[in-house]
Amino acid sequence: FEAVTAFALFPNPASESFSIELSKLQGRQVTIAVYNRLGHLVHREQIEEVADAIHQVRINGWNDGMYFVHVTPEGRRPIAQRLVVAK
Repeated sequence: FEAVTAFALFPNPASESFSIELSKLQGRQVTIAVYNRLGHLVHREQIEEVADAIHQVRINGWNDGMYFVHVTPEGRRPIAQRLVVAK
């Protein structure tokens, strides 16, 4: 597998949901974790085997503000991107 150093988040800012582009991680196990600006975990999910190039995360109930999305491929270090939620 090639090393993944970044991933795309869109739309950013997000209002109802956001998508993560995971095409470089297809066939791999991936953990997605989202933290608020205070470092509190607000969302976590594990995908046993990435099948779709785009993964959608709903953000109902999240407050406006900045979040940090961490994508961790199995056996690798997490890759982080900033996400702004503005409803």
